[in-house]
Amino acid sequence: MRLSLSLRFKGLLVVLLLLAMELLFVGCHIWLLQEAERESRKQETAKEVIARATDMLQSLYDAGDSVAKYLVSHDPEGIRRYEQARQQIPDEIKWIKEHIKDDKNQLTLLEKIESSVTEGMATLAEMRSITDKEAQFVAMQYAVKLRAKVQKNMEGLIRDLIDFLNTEKKIESASPKVLQAQRDMIKYLLWAGVALNIVVAFALALLFTRSITSRLTIVEDNSLRLRQRKPLRAPLRGDDEIALLDQAFHKMSHSLRGEEALVQASEEQVQTIIDQMPIGLAIIQTTNAKNTKNSENHEADRASSNGAEEIEYANPSLEKMLGFKSGAMVGTKVASHFLIPGAKPTPLQDSSLIEGVVDLIAAKKDQSQIPVEFSVTDISLGHLTEQNKQLATVIDVTEKREIEKMKEAFLAMVSHDLRTPLTSVAGFLHMLPMGVYGELNNAIVASTKVAEDEVELLIALINDLLDLEKLRAGQLDLRVTQFDLEDVIDSAVDTLYSLADAVMVSVIFEGCEGKIAADQERLQQAITKTLEGLLRLCEPGDTINIKKAYTIAFNSEKLVLQNTPLAKLFEPFQPIELASASISLGLRLPLAQAIVLSHGGTCGASQHSGGLSLWLTLPG
Repeated sequence: MRLSLSLRFKGLLVVLLLLAMELLFVGCHIWLLQEAERESRKQETAKEVIARATDMLQSLYDAGDSVAKYLVSHDPEGIRRYEQARQQIPDEIKWIKEHIKDDKNQLTLLEKIESSVTEGMATLAEMRSITDKEAQFVAMQYAVKLRAKVQKNMEGLIRDLIDFLNTEKKIESASPKVLQAQRDMIKYLLWAGVALNIVVAFALALLFTRSITSRLTIVEDNSLRLRQRKPLRAPLRGDDEIALLDQAFHKMSHSLRGEEALVQASEEQVQTIIDQMPIGLAIIQTTNAKNTKNSENHEADRASSNGAEEIEYANPSLEKMLGFKSGAMVGTKVASHFLIPGAKPTPLQDSSLIEGVVDLIAAKKDQSQIPVEFSVTDISLGHLTEQNKQLATVIDVTEKREIEKMKEAFLAMVSHDLRTPLTSVAGFLHMLPMGVYGELNNAIVASTKVAEDEVELLIALINDLLDLEKLRAGQLDLRVTQFDLEDVIDSAVDTLYSLADAVMVSVIFEGCEGKIAADQERLQQAITKTLEGLLRLCEPGDTINIKKAYTIAFNSEKLVLQNTPLAKLFEPFQPIELASASISLGLRLPLAQAIVLSHGGTCGASQHSGGLSLWLTLPG
């Protein structure tokens, strides 16, 4: 089983191994120092033992000499010296015995010497005792008898003591050599330890770094392979940090390649969508002379690039629109394809100046021209690139222009060919009940009145249609004046009084103060259309409250719309679902909305628990 360790644990093992080597080296050094210290103490002890043994022999000699002198002269000084020697000898033996207790041979010899000394001291004590008790002559005779015994004892003592001292002298003389040998050993150990530490450190460093660098080389090679889009090397085994890094790198590589495939697929999908779009798309590029970092230089570069705008890409719809083959527009000048309308159309030199959607003229390959709507969006990367790029959107509005012409022709036809005859019919119907063309019975008069109302309604609808189109086209001039808003609202209420009475809806307006700057006729038209639309929606018995604060509000107390979005109220001819029926308000509210919007105001509707509210807001 392969042991897998983390880099941190491997580093810790290296440090611990080096520490163990250092501790072993220091331990050996301490041991040698202790041995040297022990030898030094041993040498000192040997010197002291020799000195004390010599002193003990001298004390024993002094004791014998003192007893001999006391025997001859009975001198008290001899007894004092004897007593002093007798007390000193045991202390010396005790000290020597304590310091050589680890040397069994010397201790055995010392015990023999101690026995001889004890026997000799006993003999001296016996001689003193006889000297004190007997006459001098008797004591002298007794001393002669003990002489042979004492001499034999002293010979054995001296022989043993000489052996003891010789052994201690050997120890003393051997210690310097031992110390020198230990010093040499310490010196050799120091050098050997240093050399071993260096070798071990280099070996561990080489082993550790090689195991790391070889694996890091694989990770580095994988990164190069990823950049070159080559297959990666097999993942590293183990659970250390490098193996985990390599595994994460493989996962990241797999994810990146998957995402790259998705991005590529998305790009292909986007490219397909762009190629299939029914509108023309083009990427316009302008290469600056240098990359600038302030707006002043940027404007200078922009000015210097005029006439240098080229088409970098054109989608198939644009190529088909202008009659070019695939890729034929790439690299061509923008000014050669698009012209600014006018009495004398001029080439488009700087598309970056275009804001919003503008009308241009597009020149086709066959030199014919078509109207287009042109807009651009900046897609450059700012100062990260020296190229300014614009995404241009080109829409062929040829059919739109044809429809607008048809619409204008229709409105002209409605205005001239329909409204004029209807006006004549209305005049004729208005004069019939007056008897201009003879007397008519009541039934014909009543029918004539209905027909006249229908014709008037149709004429009003045509007028509304014409006004709405003019407002949307911006062709209706507004005559703005200062006037009292209360008068306008009163006039609208009075105009629709008969309608309110017919549908049995009460209209309440308590008046308001203040003047307003607007086109009085058009504002009254908007208020009248709004009120008329709400009257047609209300059920009998309902009440409409007209209030003016910052907004003119028309509040119904009972009206509830059934499944009809409020935004539909302002769409032409939309059916409105009521509780009892479905009706259409025609162009009333769309026209009112267009009038208010032309004044820079807003209008809308809101549903509340008490009913429906329509409101108009004018600026100022």
